[in-house]
Amino acid sequence: SASDAMLVTDPDSGAILDANRAALALYQYTREEFSHLKYPDLAAPAPGEGPTPPGDFVPSTYHRRKDGTVFPVEVTESTYPRKNRTICILSIRDITSRKEAGERILATRRLYLVLSRVSEAVVRVRDLEALLKEICRIAVEYGHFRMVWVGLIDKEKQLISPVAHAGFDDGYLP
Repeated sequence: SASDAMLVTDPDSGAILDANRAALALYQYTREEFSHLKYPDLAAPAPGEGPTPPGDFVPSTYHRRKDGTVFPVEVTESTYPRKNRTICILSIRDITSRKEAGERILATRRLYLVLSRVSEAVVRVRDLEALLKEICRIAVEYGHFRMVWVGLIDKEKQLISPVAHAGFDDGYLP
């Protein structure tokens, strides 16, 4: 009846011996399918990392559902003697919403840092071209943008001409 996913495993082999209803729902496996898996089979590389070779266990705070989707987890492990062997009970919590909230907080902090640094540059830098270049640099460095550029509108030609940029250009700007 626990709301967290619970797995009973063999601590030596990693074999999954049992799973609660929350684990069945979270991972989308049946009890029968779980009985053919080992706990390391659930591990997944963090998003952006390379694939994990089948059978290799990579300590992970990410797990993979049956459909292949990867999600962040928090795992608590307890080991208990049981009859003539030891079992391991894993309590697994999907922390996707917590992780997303943390990422939003970090993005907001970066935004305020960029705004603060830009405000300082506006007071400090007098030349418009130098100011625009400094603003682009600040946005890339503190805002973690790949590329930032500023353009001026040429009304006669109906074009926007880049006057300052920073970061990875890769031929996007003329």
